[in-house]
Amino acid sequence: RDGIRLYRGRADETLVPEELVTYADELRGRSIEQVWLCVPSTGLSDADVEHIGDATGDAVVVDLRPGFDRTAATLVGEERLVEGIIPFIAYQTPLHTLEGALQPDEAERAPGIAYWLPPLVPTTLASSSPSAARRAANVIRRGGMRARIVDVPEIALTRASGMALLSSVIATLEASGWRIRDCRARLDGAVREAVDVAARMQGRARAPLPLRIISTPSIASLVLAFAPKIAPLPLEDYLAYHFTKVGAQGRASLAALLAAADASGPPAPRLHALVEQLTAVPALAATHA
Repeated sequence: RDGIRLYRGRADETLVPEELVTYADELRGRSIEQVWLCVPSTGLSDADVEHIGDATGDAVVVDLRPGFDRTAATLVGEERLVEGIIPFIAYQTPLHTLEGALQPDEAERAPGIAYWLPPLVPTTLASSSPSAARRAANVIRRGGMRARIVDVPEIALTRASGMALLSSVIATLEASGWRIRDCRARLDGAVREAVDVAARMQGRARAPLPLRIISTPSIASLVLAFAPKIAPLPLEDYLAYHFTKVGAQGRASLAALLAAADASGPPAPRLHALVEQLTAVPALAATHA
């Protein structure tokens, strides 16, 4: 209610909501134009999504949750749904190091949200309703960000394959104590197996070419080597904090991938081995819980 401090590089501002509601039923009978779902995939049940859709009339529902299926289309209707992929990084600041100390560059900050918009990377959106997609894209563009609209099959494949890539890389990083150098040494075919399984879940023989290239161990290792030099934030500490916070989402994604691999074949032995390694990983300090 008092607002949230936002940090982008050296600039900061306070975002104050015009109104705060805590139950979807508070929106019934009101003129709601758009609803944006910006929580982990494990943050809302199907019943929750259906309830939100029912309480908001014919509002456009923009679903930015990662996942492998299009359940929201059944729950709120194809004509209302816009699916999207988040292209930026945001985290609660001041951030702690892996050892538990405050990041020196952030120690003087008031609590808030820091974010980074990678240059030239748009928010990708898709809908079976072109007007719904345009309405969502217009909101993003008015905020000063880039947006592009693609067709529904493309975003479904990209979102599923991207989620598989991210989940498997993060699992490898977690098994490596959140150290990028150790993660690079540990990378094997598990990431490629995950991406291939996700493509099969979408009825495709292969994932999009860029994701197939990045999921190759040597290329993934090279990307990880350069990532800390490009990102203007303490990357290891951010990854540990954020992906511990949404750990349930990552594990649910891995479980879905393994179930699909076991059901449809071919098997994914390296992905199985990676998931087993996570059971031996010690919990992070309370500052990352």
